[in-house]
Amino acid sequence: MPLLLVLCSCSLTSTAAHAQCEGGQWTTLNPLAVARQESAAAQLGDSVYIAGGLNAAFASLDSVEVLNLTVGTNATWAAAPTLPQGRDHSALVATTGPSGSLYLLGGYFPHNTAHATVFMLGQGQASWTNGPPMPEARGALCAVEHAGRIYAFGGIGPGGVSTSTFILDPATNQWTNGATMLEAREHLNAVSAGDFIYLIGGRIVNTSTGANHRYDPVANTWSVMAPMPTVRSALALSAVGTRIVAAGGEFPRLFADVQIYDTLTNTWSCRADMPVPRHGVSAVTVGPYMLVPGGGLQQGLQPATHVDRFALSACLADFDLNGTLTPDDVADYIGMFFNQPSGPGPSPVDFNADGLTDPDDLADYITAYFAGC
Repeated sequence: MPLLLVLCSCSLTSTAAHAQCEGGQWTTLNPLAVARQESAAAQLGDSVYIAGGLNAAFASLDSVEVLNLTVGTNATWAAAPTLPQGRDHSALVATTGPSGSLYLLGGYFPHNTAHATVFMLGQGQASWTNGPPMPEARGALCAVEHAGRIYAFGGIGPGGVSTSTFILDPATNQWTNGATMLEAREHLNAVSAGDFIYLIGGRIVNTSTGANHRYDPVANTWSVMAPMPTVRSALALSAVGTRIVAAGGEFPRLFADVQIYDTLTNTWSCRADMPVPRHGVSAVTVGPYMLVPGGGLQQGLQPATHVDRFALSACLADFDLNGTLTPDDVADYIGMFFNQPSGPGPSPVDFNADGLTDPDDLADYITAYFAGC
């Protein structure tokens, strides 16, 4: 029986508070080539991939698109190797390092038929291959990479909505079971932040939840954290530094809310709404931004090509996000910069969001700091 801790604190609890939300910055980027929702996205090296999803005919897509981050904000999405079979409501995870690969876990094909399959695409490879299948079929699950392992949570399987925690060690291609979730959830989201994995939102038997549960991979235990103020599922979730951004989502309606969870203080705050609300989205953290490709424009089915990205502050040099520029921001950024591996891949110090950690990031940060806000 896993140890359960209850740690609840919340600074935003009402719709009246939501009316006062402001701040943050949304920027529209070049659209996807194919409208899709209930797709899966991840960063591998210096590129972001989005795979599968549903089209407007409610058909599972096998197409994959890739965005080369090194091109900058004018980058366009290009075709990438297609999946061996269409998938929607799957999870896409990338392992890091020179031998990093994409792992597409589970999903539906066709129409709510869940699979245990794992499709893999290595950097530079021209086609997907079959990886070690999950212990059970899952759709509407979530998954993250943490400390070199892949963690898959919840979803819908043969027995209905699941509490499962499946753990894949890519070094051995073996799956093991982690501590079961505290409640069964699907259409949920997860992010890795610091030493922990956070599961936020989702659906429980046709009712959305704001539950925020923290998993400790080392101790294999769960803790109850402050719940998300807006109860919803199928939202965009992204960890930017020590903060987690929750945006959009659906059920019982389409949401535009943007709420921020501070993992250090266990509190929530908010920012201004999404300009283009969506659900069924898979967000990707790229440096100081949350990238949100595609999604559904209405509750139910209306896939979009829209792509935007969100910054917690219009002043990116405010690294500690306390609203002012101080020497502490420089010290914090430089300290983290020299503790990050250089090269391609996700990184909190990828200041120019080009998919690479290199001296250009440090130079750009210092320039932005002295330019002020």
